Amino acid sequence: MLIKLIGALTVVLSAVATSLGLCRLFSERIRQLEGFLKLLRHTRERIACFHTPTPEIFASFQNAALLSAGFLGPLCEHGFAEALRAARGRLLLDEEELEPLLSFAEALGGGFSEEETARCDLAIAALERALAERREGLPRMAKLCRTLFLGAGLMLVIVLI
Repeated sequence: MLIKLIGALTVVLSAVATSLGLCRLFSERIRQLEGFLKLLRHTRERIACFHTPTPEIFASFQNAALLSAGFLGPLCEHGFAEALRAARGRLLLDEEELEPLLSFAEALGGGFSEEETARCDLAIAALERALAERREGLPRMAKLCRTLFLGAGLMLVIVLI
């Protein structure tokens, strides 16, 4: 009887841990989107107000979520587009969120400051929409993960006992 109880407790705890891990993953995705928004706003401000060259802009930016994703190192060394390609496997963004960043990165540094700030504005608007959708969906996804994994764990315990 004690072994069944330990087994049941292990199954339920692993279901809870999996659920919490997925919720943490969804939250990290939001933090990465927020980091990219901060980077774009920082870039826009530096281009519009100070006409700062992009290597100096990138060197002056810090964000923990983008640093842990391995984006900031290649950003300072190779530029925006190469950094996106290098960190693509570690970034938790989907194609809808990466597309405005890629199009912005490909055109960065190829025009006057007014064109650059307009491109920044377009990318910022697209990422703000994506971030609003992710923030709105986070409570639903967290609840779904908790319910699904806890329910599956309890059903497995019932079947095994």
